[in-house]
Parts: sequence; C-alpha cells; structure tokens
Amino acid sequence: MSNRKEIISLIIDYQRQNPPTSGHGFSHLIKVANHCQKLAKLNKYEDPNLAYIVGLFHDIYRPATGGGQEEHESSSASITKTILNGILNQEEINTVVNAIDNHDQRIIDGNSNLLDNIISIADKSTISFQRGIAYTWACNQGPKVIYKNYIEVVRDFLIYQNKAWIIFGKSKIIGVDHAIKAYLATDTRLIQALRLEMNHKTTYPKDSLIWVKKEITEDKKYLKRYLTSDLC
Repeated sequence: MSNRKEIISLIIDYQRQNPPTSGHGFSHLIKVANHCQKLAKLNKYEDPNLAYIVGLFHDIYRPATGGGQEEHESSSASITKTILNGILNQEEINTVVNAIDNHDQRIIDGNSNLLDNIISIADKSTISFQRGIAYTWACNQGPKVIYKNYIEVVRDFLIYQNKAWIIFGKSKIIGVDHAIKAYLATDTRLIQALRLEMNHKTTYPKDSLIWVKKEITEDKKYLKRYLTSDLC
C-alpha cells in the first residue's frame, strides 16, 4: 500500500504527543499489524493491507490501570477515524474502525466477521511475559501501586485471559494455535517467576524494572527500523 509509510508516520506523531503505556507501544502495534497481514493472507481475506492497518491502530489508545480490562476499543476506533480521515476512502475507514471497535465481543456473541477474528487472534498472538510485565509496571505508575508481587500479577492474568480462551474456542480461522501457544508460554513464565519469588530468589519490583527497560528498548529498535525504511 503506497500510503503505509504515511500512516505509520501519523501514528508516530500521535504517540509522541500522546505517549503510549509500556507494553502497548510502537513495537506492539507493528507486531500485531504484521501478524494481521499474515493471518489475512492465510485465511484469504480480500485486503491484507487493510488488515495491516487495523493492527496498526487497534491499541492506539490503551490505558493501564490494572486487570487488563480497560475500555479502549471504542476510543481507539474514534482516534483512528480522525487520523485516517483523508488518507483512506470512507469505505476503508469504516471497515478499519468497525474492526477495531468491539471485535472480541462480536466473536463471543457469534456475530463476528473474518476481519474481527484476524485482529483478535493477531493481538493475542503477541502476548508475552515481557509485554505483560511491562503493562503491570505501567499500571503502577498511576496514583497507587496495583502490583506489589507476582501473586497479584498471576491472579489478574488468570482473570484477564478467561475471555481469550472463550475466543480461542469460538474462532475458526487458521492461526488460532499460535495465539494459544503464546498464552501458554506466558503462563509458564509467570508461574516460574512466582516460584522464584516464593523461594526468595527474585522479587517482582526488581524484575519489573528489568522487563520494562527491555520493552522500551524494543520500541526504540522498531522505531529505528522504521526510520531506516525497514518496516514498510
């Protein structure tokens, strides 16, 4: 798509003015966009480039207040509509905005389309221990500390992922297995970290600083790759 570089530039400009929370920064948007495009091709979606754009914008607004249940889809859809005005035609904008807004619930309700499933599974395929801990660190930067130890992190992740497992059972597209593996791997890493903390070999406060720094470094790496035209 000839305007992909322009669209990514607009996202970078937006994030400079509205810094994203850790775990949902530039690298996350690019990873999900790439996975959306891959899933679109595997599942024969008619416009893989449009699926890529949905991935780019799905978390353009993503607060971190704890529990992973923050409302963000409708706000992301509204921001996306504003940014893409004049860049895509109205039909394309409507398709992107509709896919971003409430795609998970439509899958759960049995009213989803292929693009809903693509963005949902692509997003869930990028879950990782690093991104999860970066998110919890971001939650702790608010008015009060939400996560003090791995017990609290594991507790909330188990609650958060309940919706994902319902979606995995309802989504029939090619690629669901990759998302399942990502969730299982994250579970394994969290349990390992909890065991280490219980045995006094690590602490969540110390670990969270290490992992958020890695997440920030990854965001910078992806931004550098974009600036050298390696992402478009």
